Amino acid sequence: MSVTKQAVNSNGTPFTGTVTNGSPLYYDIKIANYGTVDASNTTLTDLMPTGFTTSTAATCSVPRGALAVCPSVIQTPAGGYIFNQQALKTTSGGITTGALPAGSQMTFRVSGSFTSNVPTPVNVITNTATITPPSSFSCAAVNGVTPCSSSDTVSTNPLIAVTKDVQETGPLYPGQTANYLIRVMNKGGFALTNVVVSDPLPAGYASATWYCQKAAGDQTPCPTGTSAGGSLGAGGTLTSTIASLPAGKSLEYVVQALVQDENTLVNTVSTNNTVTVTPSNATWLCLDPNTGLDKAKPCTSSAPILLVPKAKLAITKTVPATPTVYYAGNTVSYTVTVKNVGGGPIGNVKVDDTVPGSFSSVTWSCSPSANPICDPATFPGMSTGSTLAVTGLSLAASESVVFTAQAVVGSVSGVNGVTNIATASSTSTTAPWTCADMAGVVDAAKPCLASVLVVLSATPQLGITKSASGPGPFYPTNQFTYTVRVENNSSVAASNVTVTDPQSGASNFSSVVWACTASNAALCNGFASTGAPLSWNLPAALPGAGGWIQFVATATVAPRSTVATVPNTAQVTAAAPWTCATPLDSSNLCTATANVTLSPNAGVSIAKAIAATPTPPSIYYTGDTVHYTITVSSTTPVALSNVLVTDALPTPDFASVNWTCSSSVSANTFCSGFSSSALTLNATLPTLAGNEVVVFTGAAKLGTVDGSKASLPNTATVAPSATNPPWACAASGCSASVPITLSAKPQLSIVKAIATTPTPPAVYYTGDTVNYTITVTNPSTAIGVSDVLVTDALPTPDFASVVWSCTASAATNTFCTTFNADTTANTALSLGTTIPSLGKGESVVFTAKAKLGTVDGSKATLPNTAEVKSTSTTVPWECVPATTGACQSTVPVNLSATPKLSIEKLVTGGVGPYYSNQDVTYTITVKNHGPVAVSDMLVNDTLPAAFASAAWTCAANGTSACPTFSPTGLALSVSDLALAPNDSVTFTAVAKLGSITANVNGVANTATVGAITKSGKLTKAATTTFACVATDGTTALTMPCQSTALINLAVDPQLAIVKSVTTTATTYYAGDAVSYAIKVSNPGNVALTNVDVTDTLVTGLEAGTWSCVPGATTPCPSGMPSGAAQVLAVMLPSLAAGETVTFNVTTKVSATPPASIPNTATTKSSDAQTKCVGGASMAMPCVSSVSITTGTKPATGDPKPVPLDQPWMLALMSLALIGTAGAIQRRRARSSAHGKR
Repeated sequence: MSVTKQAVNSNGTPFTGTVTNGSPLYYDIKIANYGTVDASNTTLTDLMPTGFTTSTAATCSVPRGALAVCPSVIQTPAGGYIFNQQALKTTSGGITTGALPAGSQMTFRVSGSFTSNVPTPVNVITNTATITPPSSFSCAAVNGVTPCSSSDTVSTNPLIAVTKDVQETGPLYPGQTANYLIRVMNKGGFALTNVVVSDPLPAGYASATWYCQKAAGDQTPCPTGTSAGGSLGAGGTLTSTIASLPAGKSLEYVVQALVQDENTLVNTVSTNNTVTVTPSNATWLCLDPNTGLDKAKPCTSSAPILLVPKAKLAITKTVPATPTVYYAGNTVSYTVTVKNVGGGPIGNVKVDDTVPGSFSSVTWSCSPSANPICDPATFPGMSTGSTLAVTGLSLAASESVVFTAQAVVGSVSGVNGVTNIATASSTSTTAPWTCADMAGVVDAAKPCLASVLVVLSATPQLGITKSASGPGPFYPTNQFTYTVRVENNSSVAASNVTVTDPQSGASNFSSVVWACTASNAALCNGFASTGAPLSWNLPAALPGAGGWIQFVATATVAPRSTVATVPNTAQVTAAAPWTCATPLDSSNLCTATANVTLSPNAGVSIAKAIAATPTPPSIYYTGDTVHYTITVSSTTPVALSNVLVTDALPTPDFASVNWTCSSSVSANTFCSGFSSSALTLNATLPTLAGNEVVVFTGAAKLGTVDGSKASLPNTATVAPSATNPPWACAASGCSASVPITLSAKPQLSIVKAIATTPTPPAVYYTGDTVNYTITVTNPSTAIGVSDVLVTDALPTPDFASVVWSCTASAATNTFCTTFNADTTANTALSLGTTIPSLGKGESVVFTAKAKLGTVDGSKATLPNTAEVKSTSTTVPWECVPATTGACQSTVPVNLSATPKLSIEKLVTGGVGPYYSNQDVTYTITVKNHGPVAVSDMLVNDTLPAAFASAAWTCAANGTSACPTFSPTGLALSVSDLALAPNDSVTFTAVAKLGSITANVNGVANTATVGAITKSGKLTKAATTTFACVATDGTTALTMPCQSTALINLAVDPQLAIVKSVTTTATTYYAGDAVSYAIKVSNPGNVALTNVDVTDTLVTGLEAGTWSCVPGATTPCPSGMPSGAAQVLAVMLPSLAAGETVTFNVTTKVSATPPASIPNTATTKSSDAQTKCVGGASMAMPCVSSVSITTGTKPATGDPKPVPLDQPWMLALMSLALIGTAGAIQRRRARSSAHGKR
């Protein structure tokens, strides 16, 4: 026997390369029988190298035509490589090949790769396969003695690894050192040659020193000269070559890098220092020392660290370039700027500044407001104080904070130079910092300082005042005085002082005379002024400590036309520097102003006219309204007070008047509340503003016009009180008149009445005749009237016909002769005729015989109106007596037509009794028995509370229709029922009873019909406009008109019983347990009393054990069987509505039961009306039965085993095996024949 193991490529050719992690590798194991006899039960074992993982199941193959058969069963458990989903393992058996015919062979292939480290530090990997042949076989010479073995080796790649670490965690600051450790490692089985180590110094470092050292526990020497190391400048690179690094050995390099100084490192640098190693070996790989897996080239390692510049704290303190000198009361604006001009942040910054005591007040502010230290709510310097003390300030690179102090100079004597110093420092221990100027140039001294010098000096202070002898108003020729006073309030004299008053000689004054006085009379030497503007330059300095000069002007007011408040301003100036004791004016001048009011004299005028709207007539008649306007005007801008306006309208010419007024000045509230009906206007205006116009309007109604007066004049007057300023009437005077033209007016009157002959009835009916008279009269004693139109429209169809006639009081009036002969005009239901003329005191009487048609029963009265008017457009006329509308007369007549209504309510099923949830059908029939139609009738019906719901319908009989209605629940409410005579309507309610819990007889339900009277028609609800009758239509009934139906209600007790089998067998055998449940329930709505429950276990069932489950409120009964019992016989004293009591019994089937065992339970109540529900009969007792089926169990015995040791069974098994072997041999023969073809 022989075995051959060889590493191969996927195509079977020998593998000659090197092994790397993840690269595929195949092993072929060939077993051959070179003997002359068949070998059986040869065992193959093989242990794969460490880290080698199979990727697919191993395969087995034999040469074409060979008789060998690959094994189908693997004898070993999990481990090794996969073969037929089993494993091959050297420690426990192996693969048994089965029969290996002489001269045959088979080959196993294992596929996989190294998924963990290739074994190190060896250069080759050896793998051995072993076979154990039968004892009569020997191994081939190349395989040695048994067990036979074969090995193959594969080469591995050179492996290198590198790590770089930094000792510090960072951040590092200028001047600090970073300590790096680089470790170069040979992780393979070959020596690495000419390993180049390259490590460039990254940005942020000024220089570095480096050297090589042996790794701990490793004696590999450093390259020549590297133990002492070397130095690197900024941007330099460490470069070292390791000539040879043996397998498994390592070397270390130490790099100490110095961070750039604060002037060079100006920005934060996140450096990531990377070392690269490169050997000269041809097929080397880079190994990740953390994972043990290969990684991509180049082979590098990095160590990151953060380099942060130093913070540089700069501070400046400044004041504006101008002014160069500050005086008492001046404000000095100090600006303190603190800035981090470095590249790194700084915290815990403290800023201090104390403003000197030369200042009376100091107010600090801070910006930007986004900085938390400048929050107005917390910034300590926002309140007034001389000291700024800020702590806890944090500044990022290039961030600054500006503090501003507004310092008011206090009292100053002489000239002083004041120096102020501000400081800034930091108490931070986490990051280094230094002082610098704003350009970033370092100043090592701490704290950081800034100072500024200001010059303070005392100043003259002048004050000026101006006043007038009164505020005015001053009128033409009035005189008053101005006084101008200048004082020096400081301790030093003021030179070159000039006082001016440029408006003193303005056109407001006819003359101005000035006089001068002073604390030193020499200051007024040479002063003279008579009307020219004041301008005086003091001939000497104005002494300090209260020196003063004063000017007084006497002014005479000139004539004027307007009211004005005249400002007059005086000004003082002096040689600089000096200050003004009072706030400067809008032009930044030291001035003082006095205001006086100058006014012209007052004036007033009055005008009276006829208003243009409405358009006035040329002639006014009795009762006409004259619209007067009285216009009172102030003719100058000067206001007047207590101005009396009067106008006496003559009587009896005017009957009434309504006075109102309006003003051109909205602020004048007099007119808003003014109204008068006095014929004499007597109104006093409390004020009449300058140029104000007040208009009084009088709507004056004429009385009876006196025909002897052709014209009627009227005069209004105005007079201010004596307490007013000087005033005068205008050229038009203080009174005004206006006349009107008068004339008498024609008159008409009309009276319509029921003729007294024949005697009129109290009530009119269909077909009756109404005798009307219409009397038209001209009651005037002065003038006749023409074109008199008389109209009277008799209503239709109320009137069927009419005959008109008329008579005139004057024989000379021929109108009635013509009218009575006109049969068309005098038979028209609408009278419309014109009397050509009606002389003074004349009258015409029209008579109408009007026949009624069918009386509308909805009309109780029938009014009728006649009207008269003159259609002449030349002369106005009036109605006597006077009316506000048309000249009319109305007379009513009484009508009668009473309808008769009946209502009937019935129960279609009779009085009952009715039970819970049963339907009851009601009908309500309303009928109109005539003689007239009715409308808008009410029908109401509310069903008793015993009902739960109702459905309403309606059916009409005759020409009438059902009304629109929407019944709500149990209530019917109809409000628009209309019925023609002899028509009826029937409402039907199908009402469902609720739960009946007691017997009640005679439950009544009443329906009502009604109406009210409105506008002469029958409408909703009163009972006096129709007659209520019985259904015969004649028998009168009393109100209200209603009908009642009665029903009887009864309770409906119910009882139910259900017996069931609770065990689940379909067939029961002797001794089997069977359980029954008996549920006794009350499905009704009233409680039941004395409920008997009985159940007897019949033949075939043994005595049982009984139990009870109570209802929610119904307890189990007393007398339950206490042991095994054949009979249950108990009574429930009460069973609540809706509740169930359950009885359970467990028994056994007797030894010889019948084929079917029926069992019956019964229950009954002492309530005689109780009905059984759920069963075949409603009569008590209530019954429920259930049956079970019984059977006989079959006989049982032990099963007999198949006799495998019997000769005949052995023969059968042999035949089966022979048949199987023959089938296999035939399959092989077919396969061989197929291969040959």
